[in-house]
Amino acid sequence: MVDIGGYQSAGVGYAQHDAEHSLKAVAMAGSHPDQALAMGLSWDESSPFGQGPAGVAVRTGKPAVHPDLRNTAQDFPWRLQALQMGYLSAIALPLRLDGKAFGFIGLFSQRVRDAHDGELMLLQEMADNVAFGVSALR
Repeated sequence: MVDIGGYQSAGVGYAQHDAEHSLKAVAMAGSHPDQALAMGLSWDESSPFGQGPAGVAVRTGKPAVHPDLRNTAQDFPWRLQALQMGYLSAIALPLRLDGKAFGFIGLFSQRVRDAHDGELMLLQEMADNVAFGVSALR
């Protein structure tokens, strides 16, 4: 996604079943990997850290698109940090197995990017393929 997809950063995380419902980053590519890996993400609906795209994608099992992070209506704890890193949009795709999300793929762009239905369908298909591969390896 970083090399040929036009995104500046991509990451993969797994849902943890701890008290915080945390999301554990397991892979990162592109710009700002250390800062992105250090973001305290959650999929807990009652936590402010669960309101970002990754938390929503894992909780709902559906893609979460934040086309313009400058929009304060899309607020979550690390939004300003993402803007400081130069990201203007974010997409999170659930990694699903048997109808339940066990993780996510997060994509970050340095431009405002509202994924159209066709692009979102292709991205989710890619995420479903990754989820299948992860489950096969487990």
